[in-house]
Amino acid sequence: MRKISSIVIHGVEHWKCTDCGIPKPRFEFREDKVRRNGITTQCRMCIRASVAKYYQANKSKIKVRSRRHSAENPEMVRASHAAYYIKNKEARLQYHREWRQKNRQKLNAASRQYRIDNTEKHSARFAVLAAVRSGELVRPCACEMCGESGRIVGHHDSYDVDRQLTVIWLCMGCHMWMHPRRPKEASDAKLRERNVRGVCALCNTQ
Repeated sequence: MRKISSIVIHGVEHWKCTDCGIPKPRFEFREDKVRRNGITTQCRMCIRASVAKYYQANKSKIKVRSRRHSAENPEMVRASHAAYYIKNKEARLQYHREWRQKNRQKLNAASRQYRIDNTEKHSARFAVLAAVRSGELVRPCACEMCGESGRIVGHHDSYDVDRQLTVIWLCMGCHMWMHPRRPKEASDAKLRERNVRGVCALCNTQ
């Protein structure tokens, strides 16, 4: 194990990174409980650069391993994604708001092309929106998978014309997790029937 000694600069203790050799304050290093001083020998920037370099050199192998892990541990992956989404919800929303503002024309062009390329999907989503506005469908208070409240959207198992109003109501986190996967009995058919009758899927009220 390589030793890392500290030096004092302007009254603040610094440690020299073993990669770049630059003395840096403690917050520029990651925590490492194994080491006596409690920090890594590499600074955060050098660790990020090292990880990025490794990823570029082993991209295919990492993707295969990641897909295998997701297939073997679906519940663990879903829980991890949901926890990350909840923890970083506001930061993610702010980032996407700023990005959409800067790329409005690009988004509009992509949206028009998407509607042309995915007529069935667009028709099914528009049908759900119209049904919600007319009262034929009632958007529930929370996600049918995780129970989280917030923005709730309808997820389709099928975009067939006769199943356009058969949806699973999900939060954005669970909805993103669903794609491109298909749900394995993720929703209760009785909840969908209640939605069609105009009853909230969770509180069972109008």
